Amino acid sequence: MNQYFLPVLSFLLSLYFTPLAIKIARTYQMVDKPDGKLKLHKEPVPYLGGIAVFLSFLLSLSLLFNLNREILALLFASTIILFTGFIDDLITISPLSKLLGEILATWVLIRGGIRIKLIFLPDWASIALTFLWVLFLSNSFNLVDIMDGLAGTISFFSSLSLASIALVFGAKTTAIAGLSMAGAILGFLTYNLPPARIYLGDTGSLFIGFSLASITMLVDYTKTNLLGFVVPLFFLWIPIFEVIFVSIVRISKGIHPFSGSHDHFPYRLAKVLGSRRRALEMIAVIHFFMCLWGITIVSRSAKFTVISIVLLAGISVLAGIFLSRIKT
Repeated sequence: MNQYFLPVLSFLLSLYFTPLAIKIARTYQMVDKPDGKLKLHKEPVPYLGGIAVFLSFLLSLSLLFNLNREILALLFASTIILFTGFIDDLITISPLSKLLGEILATWVLIRGGIRIKLIFLPDWASIALTFLWVLFLSNSFNLVDIMDGLAGTISFFSSLSLASIALVFGAKTTAIAGLSMAGAILGFLTYNLPPARIYLGDTGSLFIGFSLASITMLVDYTKTNLLGFVVPLFFLWIPIFEVIFVSIVRISKGIHPFSGSHDHFPYRLAKVLGSRRRALEMIAVIHFFMCLWGITIVSRSAKFTVISIVLLAGISVLAGIFLSRIKT
């Protein structure tokens, strides 16, 4: 019974901690100030939202779930990544220092038994792929957190989708983690939807990306479909597409992939649709159907999965070409 109340508790905790984070951030001037260039919001916005999401996630799991080895590893590792992002929010650490924190957190995950497990991969390849997956997803959410409500909306549907798959397969740990994350994010979203009253900051975007990447590795997707391991790609395709799109656009212009600019695809989409709110709504709908697509794959054949991957790749290429022609 506790597991069904867990997302409710996580949501309620988030509703409590988020306005508290706003108050603390304003008191100590931990705010994201507009600069007229990349940061175009009108007033300074607090950026401690990630702390509120983390505390809601941590406390709901701790109070209502018997912590096993995997959950303890996830909480320990996510704490490391949280502090890495928090320090970066406070004093802006170097990319190398940030990467070292992410590597340490990922290693804790692996030591706790959370890693990509595919029978055709040797251990060294599994560990290497786990590092790539977690580091890529952590930073992709950091990159996609550029619009009010965007990263929160994406992560909310992704969390619910992971929990749904876990419930079907009887993977209780994954379901609990996904539901707890969904509740925490939903509470935060009530303050983050446009116009946002609080941001995730690097603290939150890194934590959420890292946690979702970790949770995807807590369930076996291949029980009914040998190619089911591709399902997380559908649940997380929006941030994955954003990284690939931005990197290609910037490199083609001779710009460093990690430099700041307005060439993100949500900004381009907002220009086409006339507002950022409409762009958020469009992305939310697309992401929702992407999650449904991923859930469908689990119960279908390997042939259907291959067709889905090819179709997704084709649509992504066409979307990338279209979006790249929109001037920012």
